[in-house]
Amino acid sequence: MPSNSTDMTLIDKNYKELAKKYHPDTSQGDTEKFKAINRAHKMLKRELE
Repeated sequence: MPSNSTDMTLIDKNYKELAKKYHPDTSQGDTEKFKAINRAHKMLKRELE
């Protein structure tokens, strides 16, 4: 089973990809998806602390 640091590394990697894709300043930007991605990332970080 992966460690919390491995999990967080994977979560951060995927968060950055999705945040970049859906950032409101990009052509594919979607403010609501971006906010949801940020909320999920914060929640997952708290769970792994």
